[in-house]
Amino acid sequence: MNWRAVLWSRLTLGVLSVIFLLLYAAQYKKYRSNYDYLSDKCSKLMVHSGGLSAQLQLLMERNHRTEKLLADLRAKYNQVVIGNSEKRQNIQVQWLTCKETLKKCLAGVAVSEKQLNGTSDINFQGHFLQCQTEIQELKKQVEQLKGEAKNISIIKSECEKLLINSQVRLMENFN
Repeated sequence: MNWRAVLWSRLTLGVLSVIFLLLYAAQYKKYRSNYDYLSDKCSKLMVHSGGLSAQLQLLMERNHRTEKLLADLRAKYNQVVIGNSEKRQNIQVQWLTCKETLKKCLAGVAVSEKQLNGTSDINFQGHFLQCQTEIQELKKQVEQLKGEAKNISIIKSECEKLLINSQVRLMENFN
């Protein structure tokens, strides 16, 4: 080998080494910037993941409370439905009872109408006059009772006055 071939080979090796070093430095810089970018993004995501985790836990708690509330509402709804069906049954029984009573009343009215058509008007007027006289007698008795009640209240007030006077005299005697 001659001296020129060695020089060219060493020069080529030096240039290739410099090119390799430059390519390595460029790739390392690109790798480092990508690594820094991904590291920053990872730290941001870690921060957000804590918030997201808290939000997820909050949503799960709300979901649990909502399910519990829904179960309570279903139970209350079932109770109301049962209560309403019982009320409806009671109302149906009352309606049937009223219907039977109405039928009996209508039958009684029909019988009374037949009896009234069969009796004379004089008999009806006689009963009416008798009722009026009884009402007047009852009114007189009410007036008498009102007078007696008034007398009783007067007597009661007089008794209270006497009681007060006797208590005053008794107190005076002790003093």
